[in-house]
Amino acid sequence: MGKEEKKIIAENSVWVVLARSSIHFLPFGISTFLLYYNFVGAFVGTQLFGSIYLSDEVKFQLLQFAAKAHELLIVGSTAHVVFHMVKYQLLWGSGMPLGLVASGFSFSDLSFFWYTSFD
Repeated sequence: MGKEEKKIIAENSVWVVLARSSIHFLPFGISTFLLYYNFVGAFVGTQLFGSIYLSDEVKFQLLQFAAKAHELLIVGSTAHVVFHMVKYQLLWGSGMPLGLVASGFSFSDLSFFWYTSFD
């Protein structure tokens, strides 16, 4: 049995940083687009645009589906940030309580922020 080689924990490459940051580009772009049209004062109207063969009910359902997909993209992006901060604190910070190590999975639940055991 030979000696085990050292494993790379963190890389200092611009390409790795861009690849790992790419999860934030789509939610940021969609949010910027929606904020722009909100501030410009765009009005959808009484009827939704689109195919004349689709009823407004179907168009509203598609809009609701798109809104839910956007929400999931934002939650995924935020979870990525939380896990990055957990990794940073464990590797180079002063550490953290064991209960917070998996906080990226449960931060979207509001009751998570009311736990007093993390003080």
